[in-house]
Amino acid sequence: AYGGAFKKAPGAPATASGKLVRDANGKLGVESVRLSIKNMNGALRPAPDGVHFSAAPFELTGWGEVMPALAGVAPEGSIAIEGMRVATAPLALAGRVRLDDVRLRPNGRAPIALRGALVGEGASIASEGLSATAGGQRIALRLRADGLDGTPRHHSQLDTENADARALLEALTGEPDLLEGPATIAADLAGPLGAT
Repeated sequence: AYGGAFKKAPGAPATASGKLVRDANGKLGVESVRLSIKNMNGALRPAPDGVHFSAAPFELTGWGEVMPALAGVAPEGSIAIEGMRVATAPLALAGRVRLDDVRLRPNGRAPIALRGALVGEGASIASEGLSATAGGQRIALRLRADGLDGTPRHHSQLDTENADARALLEALTGEPDLLEGPATIAADLAGPLGAT
């Protein structure tokens, strides 16, 4: 579903419950909708301004089976979905996804831990208080993706001071012995989202 972004395997738990109701004009709608997929339990509310969704913190282990884009990074740790609103035509996002010590293991390497949040801002997503720890080294991150309703672009900034270059680069690239010594990095990258 959704261009391959979501996949529910046969037998994987997923339930929805709610009430069919009529409004004052006799129009049929739903309310009190609860949606559970895998180990996520959330509340969903359709509204004129989009679909509203919230979910208490849930563990990400195994979510690569449901969202194929996550399969290659084997996510662990938990996220919470806080007041997310999604509208289409035109695309409008609001709310936040809180990352609570989310750990990613790209290509089976040592984990990269993330803390902070991702916030919906219209046709954009931006980070809020985001930091990463890789190879025991802390990195401050500022991420933004704009134009999600058309031609998406990213703007990524990362900063770290006096990091152990060997440990950091080995964690990020999987290659030992690229550099040694203390490294202070201030990077500012921008370009098409998904570009090599």
